[in-house]
Parts: sequence; structure tokens; C-alpha cells
Amino acid sequence: MHIDNLSAESREHILALVKDIEMISDELKDLKAAGDELREKLVAEMIEFELDYIDNGTAEVKYIPPKIQQKLDSKKLESDHPDLYQQYLIDSETKGHIRVTKLK
Repeated sequence: MHIDNLSAESREHILALVKDIEMISDELKDLKAAGDELREKLVAEMIEFELDYIDNGTAEVKYIPPKIQQKLDSKKLESDHPDLYQQYLIDSETKGHIRVTKLK
């Protein structure tokens, strides 16, 4: 069903919900950017003062130094050994959800 087929009242209600989601998404994006900036500053300070742990009574912060991780290249495995790749695939159910994309 398309939104145009709904009653005017239902359509207005749903469009208001979408507008609220857009507004909150924008605010979350701004808050995330501010939080990321603060984290970067804290990491720099912890490195400068050689701190690996902070406990201020309401939060604990542990500095985890950079490291090299090994990850499985699943695309390469699939292309080089498709039978082996298929053998280890598992089904995973996801919860129904919505995707909201900000239009320009």
C-alpha cells in the first residue's frame, strides 16, 4: 500500500513520525561527531601522559593501543574456494526494521 492511499489523518501522522526521525537522526549525527572528537582528544591525552586506565567514579576508560588484527577475507575465500565457502555459511535471521535515508 502506498501512503497516498491512507486517510489524510493517518498520512499526516506517519509523515510527522518520519519528520521526527529525520530530526533525531540529524541530532544523533551531530552528537556522534562531538563524541568522536572528545574521544580523540582523550586518547591523545592518555598517550601523552602514559595513562592506560582512568576511573572517575562514574565511568572507566581503558586505553587499548593499536594492534594488527587478522581477518578472514571472505570474498577471496568465496572466489578461490567456493565449495569450502558454501560449506561454512550459516543462515542468520534479522529483525524487521526500517531504513531512513536523508534526502538532499
